Amino acid sequence: MKSITLTKSVLLLILSTIFVFTNCSEPEEPAVIDCSISNLLVEFTSSNPTSCSAKDGSIIPVVKGGNGPFQFNLDGQPFQSVSRFENLGAGIYQLNVKDQNGCERSVSVQLNSPESTLSANLETTESGCNLENGTILIGPAGGIEPYTYRLNDGPATSTNAFFGLGSGNYKIEIADASGCSTTQTIRVSNGVKFGATIKPIIETNCAFTGCHLDQGNITFAVFSNIQVRTADIIARIQSGNMPKNRPKLNQADIDAIICWVNDGALEN
Repeated sequence: MKSITLTKSVLLLILSTIFVFTNCSEPEEPAVIDCSISNLLVEFTSSNPTSCSAKDGSIIPVVKGGNGPFQFNLDGQPFQSVSRFENLGAGIYQLNVKDQNGCERSVSVQLNSPESTLSANLETTESGCNLENGTILIGPAGGIEPYTYRLNDGPATSTNAFFGLGSGNYKIEIADASGCSTTQTIRVSNGVKFGATIKPIIETNCAFTGCHLDQGNITFAVFSNIQVRTADIIARIQSGNMPKNRPKLNQADIDAIICWVNDGALEN
């Protein structure tokens, strides 16, 4: 009987040891997913908007590889299970996909507006020196009537002319009824010409013997010598240091030179 009891004790010890080791063993860790070698790929089909201002374009993701189910987003918005994006206007979108393993892929999608035939011919009249008598006339063509016009991001108007403009560059935007638009930049000149106005002032006051016709001085008989020194010329005539040893220029001549320089100092 004693040997039987000992055998039972040994058996109980063995069973309890097995139980302890079985229940205290570490659980298996989940496999690590290396997304860099995942075969996940996202492509797409798309439809463009039907007009320049329409928001009826769409993008449909097409997933290859990976481990579903999949989630999607556009331009970094929250991921969702939707597999079609609608009501989109023209533009470039970033389509992203994420699979069940957390792997992500992205692709750039461009939706284009239909080509527009809208164009415009711009004409200007001069403003005058230090005046605001300039105009811009717009001749639209193509597209779908009626048209609207905008000057320098101002309010849209149905009038195809802008009046009371000073000299300078202006941005003109023309839009048609479909929402298509075209933008052009045009300059309104003040009308001061080198040949008619500036050259006689220089020849009378600055291009004579002892001033800018001598070999020891920079000759103003050469146009390029005048053009590259316009900033210095303006500073000197305003301070009264030019012309040298002669009466100061009258204000009308000073204004004419400044207006000519502001218009680009062209040999016109």
